[in-house]
Amino acid sequence: MADSASFERGERYYDRGAVIKPVSSGDGLRARCEGSSYEPYDVRVKLGSNGITDYSCPRGDFCKHIVAVC
Repeated sequence: MADSASFERGERYYDRGAVIKPVSSGDGLRARCEGSSYEPYDVRVKLGSNGITDYSCPRGDFCKHIVAVC
C-alpha cells in the first residue's frame, strides 16, 4: 500500500526504535511513532481477514509511520 520509498523509510523508523508503546487490541494496532514533528504521531491500523482495512496518521496517506507500526 506504500510506495517503495515510504516502505523503506518505515522499515528504518522501526529498526531505529521510533515506534513507541505499540498495542495490539482486537482487530487493530495503535502506537505513537516519532517523525519530523516535535511530538510523535498517533497511528492506528485496523486489520481484517485480507489485511489492512483502515488506517490513520496525521500525515495523511499510507505513510512511513504506518509501515513502521505494522
